Amino acid sequence: MMTKPFTLNTPINHLSRKTLFRKTSGSIGHALQALLILAILLNLPRSASAQTYCAATSNTNTGIYYIASVTTTGGSTNINNTGTTASVNGYADYTAMVVTAIAGNSFTLTSNSDALFTYKWAVWIDWNHDGDFDDPGETVYTLLSSTGVSTITTSVTIPATATTGNTRMRIRILRDWATDPLLPCTNGLYGEIEDYTVNVMSASCSGTPTPGTTNAAATSVACNATTTLSLTGNSGGPTISYQWQYNTSGTWVNFGTNAATQTTPPITQTTQFRCRLTCTNPGGSNSNSAPVTVGINAIGVNLGNDTTICPGISYTFNAGNPGATYAWNTGATTQTINVATPGTYSVAVTLPSGCSGSDAITITPGIVPVNVLPATTNLCSGETATLNAGNAGSAFSWTPGSATTQSINVTTAGTYTAQIKSVNGCVISSSTNVVIRPLPVPSLGNDTAICKGDAITLDAANPGYSYDWSTGATTQTISAADSGAYTVTITTPYACVAADSMHIAYLPSPVVEGFNFVPLFYEDLGKVRFAPLNPTNVYAYEWDFGDGSEHSTDTMPLHIYAATGFYNVTLKVFNGCGDFSISQTINVDLATGIATLNAGRADVMLYPNPSKSRVTIDNRSSNIRMERVAVFNTLGAMVCDQKADGDRQHQLTVSGLAAGIYTVRILTDKGFVVRKLEKIR
Repeated sequence: MMTKPFTLNTPINHLSRKTLFRKTSGSIGHALQALLILAILLNLPRSASAQTYCAATSNTNTGIYYIASVTTTGGSTNINNTGTTASVNGYADYTAMVVTAIAGNSFTLTSNSDALFTYKWAVWIDWNHDGDFDDPGETVYTLLSSTGVSTITTSVTIPATATTGNTRMRIRILRDWATDPLLPCTNGLYGEIEDYTVNVMSASCSGTPTPGTTNAAATSVACNATTTLSLTGNSGGPTISYQWQYNTSGTWVNFGTNAATQTTPPITQTTQFRCRLTCTNPGGSNSNSAPVTVGINAIGVNLGNDTTICPGISYTFNAGNPGATYAWNTGATTQTINVATPGTYSVAVTLPSGCSGSDAITITPGIVPVNVLPATTNLCSGETATLNAGNAGSAFSWTPGSATTQSINVTTAGTYTAQIKSVNGCVISSSTNVVIRPLPVPSLGNDTAICKGDAITLDAANPGYSYDWSTGATTQTISAADSGAYTVTITTPYACVAADSMHIAYLPSPVVEGFNFVPLFYEDLGKVRFAPLNPTNVYAYEWDFGDGSEHSTDTMPLHIYAATGFYNVTLKVFNGCGDFSISQTINVDLATGIATLNAGRADVMLYPNPSKSRVTIDNRSSNIRMERVAVFNTLGAMVCDQKADGDRQHQLTVSGLAAGIYTVRILTDKGFVVRKLEKIR
């Protein structure tokens, strides 16, 4: 503890020169008086800024152990120091931050350390401004437990005898496991020291008090609402009285109780508030705090958001605030109105207190869906109709069924209805009656042929319908004389369509290259089977066997000759456009059982015979020329038919034939030559 200077019971400013010098006399007295004056001067009070306090460092582990925040409440001014980090050498000077409180009153101190560790705590305040923290009562808080805390909150009471003015407050933390003494002026590790200022105000007033500034908890309130008023920066204490006042029209009116805080009367218009502070001690006077203005919010009037309206719909608008007076732009004076037409509607509302408010709403015409479905929809049999309700972007609900799409596909008759709701909520119902209509039934017939130069009538049938021929004709019937494809499209009055086509070809004259024959004497003597060679466009046959017998119309007739001889056989072929005949003379020898064409004395040989795979047909006759080679089995069926390789020789492959006896017929320019061939394995 510092050595205290000599003190004088009577303050120096209360001592007169007479007082100082009447106590002693003579030279000794003058010396004592000089010493006394010096002692008095040494004991004059000093402010916190004038004092020199002991310095301390606390943390050589920079950045680890520190006080993170210091705040106060309850003072007329308060400290609010948050979010700090570690200081250099573990000491931070925050004496520019001040908490102000009246002697005898208290304030609340809250401090947080870093979030990493827990600490011991101590707080000192130099109440007598003597530059140290050693006097009784100057240690205002300690927590010395080895299980420390990271946050402290404590109430600090200012002694009634505390010296007024600014003084020093010191806060120190120390790791809870550290053994260093937790003192205000020692240096140590594992913590931090921060200094702040406490402004002690006298509990007793004299002269004119400091009025401070009026504050309102809310500077804008609802009509008829109240708010709380308070003062900052003002003088305080038991000898200060408070008179609250309000002003709405230039005159200040008293209200409220004698308190440093006050609730306003209900506010119905913009109002100023202040407080008149009076020092009630003898010789005291008064002063007015700086005023605050509190406005009122307009009363709540809400007609809703702007909207649209659909035909047949009406809205009820309610201005609320029962008991008020109402002025609508329609002339109505009721709380509610009903509207059914577009437009802008507004209302002014005034409460009995005089508070007022207004609102407006604009109603625009809603989009009304358009009925685009026809009364009747014709659906062709077997087809699908697409019903499109239009009004893209709307909502749809179809019946029957539950489709919600703009379009639906239908295949059956009936009434279909779409409920259409626009984006504005306007609704219509649109219906159509679907009727099944029959398709045309075209009947041009099968493809056909005509003779060149002839014509045929094509009839599309279905009288009364529309026709579109591939020839460009639009009549029900047309005459066709050219070969080719003919197509007609038939359309009913309900747009049902069907098409048909026919191909007409020219029928050329019939033709046949000739005929062949196979003697079947082993079945019946003189029996021969005839067959046409390559008949083309032939519809009918007529055979004349040259023996005066009845003609045959079979395609491949059988005929039995009664006698040996030469017979001129004629084949006549027919179609609708003409006929064609070809004749050949055959030699029937009943004695030998051979029937041949009259090819003269042809010298034609087959070798090797018998053969397994290949036979050479060698024509050694210089007066005939080979044209075709045909092979018949014993049943008379042709198993091979080839064009001759040349006039003199022909190579015949027989490897694919079964083993047995075959007849080889060679067609020459002079008739047929027949030879026997044996095929062996």
